[in-house]
Amino acid sequence: GKSYESFVRSTILKPIGALGMKIGRSKKSERYPNEVTYHSSWPAYYPEWNIERRDANGGWISSAADYARFLMYFDGSATKQDLISRSTYDLMTEGSSANPFYAKGWSVNPRHDNIWHFGGLPGTRSFGLNVAKSRWGSFDTSAVFLMNSDNGGGEISQLVWDIQLGIKNWP
Repeated sequence: GKSYESFVRSTILKPIGALGMKIGRSKKSERYPNEVTYHSSWPAYYPEWNIERRDANGGWISSAADYARFLMYFDGSATKQDLISRSTYDLMTEGSSANPFYAKGWSVNPRHDNIWHFGGLPGTRSFGLNVAKSRWGSFDTSAVFLMNSDNGGGEISQLVWDIQLGIKNWP
């Protein structure tokens, strides 16, 4: 066997062109080229968080472009062949009876088909969104925001929804 990271990078990320995604490191001195320095008002990111051990649970680092590429292959649309079946996508995005607004890692809303996910550790936040085609006619889209901050999730979420609601016709 391969390590988890090697398997994901060769089997999922390489075929979709998301070549810059990788598991982060815990020590500031071991940051990757072009990786930000994390600044936090919470307990220090360095060395308090064992990022290598978190791997699938918040350990991935990515550019916004690679994150968007990843989302496009798991968006349930017909514009590109997804890496999962439609039935798997439907299962992944189905809220539970206990919480119809959360589904297997995704925030969902029974009133529309959009799915989104917030992630974060001290000094960093991410927000990924797949907008369903029922919102913009025949177009699906993904939006990604990466922030070097402890704050901003709520503000970014509202900004994204304001932008989405403001677009009447896709150019």
